[in-house]
Amino acid sequence: MSRAPAASVVVTTYNNPRYLELVLLGYARQDRRDFEVVVADDGSRPDTKALLDRMRPTFPVPLVHAWQDDIGFRQARVMNWGALHARADLLVFTDGDCVPPADFVSRHVAAAGPRRLVVGGCVRLTEAQSATVTLDEVTSGRFARFVTPGVRASMWLWHLKNLWYLAVGDRRRPKIQGLNFSIDRAAFEAVNGFDLRFENNARQDSDLRNRLRLARFPARCIWHSCIVMHLWHPTHRGRNGWAEADAYYHRKNLSPWADRGLRELAQETGRSLRATTS
Repeated sequence: MSRAPAASVVVTTYNNPRYLELVLLGYARQDRRDFEVVVADDGSRPDTKALLDRMRPTFPVPLVHAWQDDIGFRQARVMNWGALHARADLLVFTDGDCVPPADFVSRHVAAAGPRRLVVGGCVRLTEAQSATVTLDEVTSGRFARFVTPGVRASMWLWHLKNLWYLAVGDRRRPKIQGLNFSIDRAAFEAVNGFDLRFENNARQDSDLRNRLRLARFPARCIWHSCIVMHLWHPTHRGRNGWAEADAYYHRKNLSPWADRGLRELAQETGRSLRATTS
């Protein structure tokens, strides 16, 4: 059997093959090759599969497609679904509209540790800026021009804020965005992954952080040094569809363990908690 990769990058996507191709080109130019990319697909049309089938033969690392039915905005489920297809001990979560720098995977691998959560930053591009990001812009690395000195200073500010919050023991920090964070698989499984109750809502990332921090797992911030370019897009149709999401997120009986999470999805689908090597 082959050795497991150093990291599994779980890239969520939904019906945007143009952006996904830009993102995948970003992973094709990473400064290392000992990782895999798992595209966690929340029910895209066949053109996304066609893109992956076209890119896979020449892609420099394993490229896996984990698709689920399109029956609403099920980000928590599809991220768990991607994790069930992943082989590595380090799970790196990001989105199919976030172009990574060439050292993205290396930054997460270097910052990782036993049962540790690692959070990075992002630059949110405007609609006009996003339109200028082409395949050539990504392969040449010129898209990094958007990380201006002002943006870099802002990232440093958030980094320092997160360091302060961690120092004083704030259990709802560091600030986390689902488009750039990583987690040791042992910690991810110890809290049962993402809470499947988060449907038609996007607070599953912060909920995961809260449960990890409640379990006293360590966190590290690399906002200032690991920055992805978030391409503009309209808000997903179902992102704010769960009216009771805030009440559930702020529940008083928060527990580290998600009652419906990774293990329940594995049982439902007949998959192991980790994809096997071959």
